[in-house]
Amino acid sequence: MGSIRRTPPRASFLAAVLAAVVLVLPQVADARVTSTSTGASAPAAPTGLTAGRTPTSIAPALSWNASSGAIGYRVYRNGSQVAKVTTPTYSDSGLTVSGSYRYAVRSLSQSGLLSSASSAVTVVYDVIAPSPVTGLSGPSVTNGSLSLQWSAATDTGGSGVAGYNVRLDDVYLGDRPPPPRTQTPAC
Repeated sequence: MGSIRRTPPRASFLAAVLAAVVLVLPQVADARVTSTSTGASAPAAPTGLTAGRTPTSIAPALSWNASSGAIGYRVYRNGSQVAKVTTPTYSDSGLTVSGSYRYAVRSLSQSGLLSSASSAVTVVYDVIAPSPVTGLSGPSVTNGSLSLQWSAATDTGGSGVAGYNVRLDDVYLGDRPPPPRTQTPAC
């Protein structure tokens, strides 16, 4: 009776198969590789990510601390990559809809390895102006003070009403916090 001889797979064959898988699935490979057989390592994750002023009605201005060994960065909004940059700053001019957006950044090494994601920051982007106040009335002046009353404004853009700018005959009297229904500015 004959015997079946099994030959162990060759290392070069396995390397070729692995290389083919990496070529077919480069995004999956990039997301999971943290070191290579040459000893290269992914850079450290970016730290200190900030988003400037929020809520904002202009493009959010992101900045972070540079990562040692990084040649670039990938910026993610709500989990999807939106930019490739070489400096630790990014201004997201791609927003068109008011809402809350979550950002994170990953560092890129010379060998093409990505770090883990930075801590995330959230930006409220609001391009919808609040409604005008209604029902403004100032029935009387008493001892040099004018008592004003109005119905509160509403905001559907996500940032809320931060306050009211009070003017008398187009002269600025100051800002007043919400939710005012009655204000007594000095005259």
